[in-house]
Amino acid sequence: MPQQIIGHEKIISFLEKTLENGQISQAFLFVGPHGVGKTTVVEWLIKKILGPQGFDHPDVSVVARLTDEKTGKTKSEIVVDQIRDLRERLSMSGFMGGRKIAFIEEADFLNVEAANSLLKTLEEPTSGTILILRTLSAERMLPTIASRCQILRFTHVPCTKIAAALSARGVIKREAEAIAALSSGRPGYAFRLLRDESTRSLEETTVEQFVEILNSPLSARFAKAADWLPKDEVNKARQLKDLLDRWEWLLRDVFLISSGAEDLAARAVAYPELKNLARKKTNQHWISVLETLREIKSDLNFHVNPGLALERLFLKL
Repeated sequence: MPQQIIGHEKIISFLEKTLENGQISQAFLFVGPHGVGKTTVVEWLIKKILGPQGFDHPDVSVVARLTDEKTGKTKSEIVVDQIRDLRERLSMSGFMGGRKIAFIEEADFLNVEAANSLLKTLEEPTSGTILILRTLSAERMLPTIASRCQILRFTHVPCTKIAAALSARGVIKREAEAIAALSSGRPGYAFRLLRDESTRSLEETTVEQFVEILNSPLSARFAKAADWLPKDEVNKARQLKDLLDRWEWLLRDVFLISSGAEDLAARAVAYPELKNLARKKTNQHWISVLETLREIKSDLNFHVNPGLALERLFLKL
């Protein structure tokens, strides 16, 4: 098992066998949550095929959302011109005379024209080219694109495995266990928590807000809703999605505690105050809240008003 990769043994074993047999697919769809290790495996695979340069190899093309020169913000889509440029590069001979690899970092953000252009590449693949798409969910992709890719699903890694990996890298055992618990099974996010103080602070702030909301009357909850969302409409939905992602893990642990499965509630290791909250309501209540939260996350894809969506959740809590 490669040292830099934590978990995903079955995926690594599968890729190693296909490389040994010379049967590597021409297109992959790497599916899984943020921080679970998809990009780390992509880099490992590139090095196995092209050598130690990894992403810096001249025959590797990476496609990601561009930055708006005026605002400095990341654009909302990968556009068709980017895919056309990629197709042109892939049609040329490799610099090193061997394989070429293209990595689309956030295939979720391909707009319709870009997705259709990419589909042409998948339908008429260039010899010696491997295309790797990274996405949070296969359902976010055009079915015609997903059907032409080898789909590899990355699941959460057990916290014990992440803690052991952190300890092996010199992290004190108690700190390793706390960070692993906060990572929610995502090794990449565990390393962010370890190295980035602002990320760790955001986790702590999220728990403080969560506890405050659950202990506040409805009027105070509504007042908070306006404070937690940015003023510009472009970022409201994205910020709310990020907040709901973090709350979903907390609510999952609260539900597990209320159901008598405290040993499975990873964040309870770092935040014991969740235990008191969990026991204030029944496990059926927490199931209902989780269902509402997931409905809201789905509705945000259809341009539901973020402020009203957050208020709906506060009513349910």
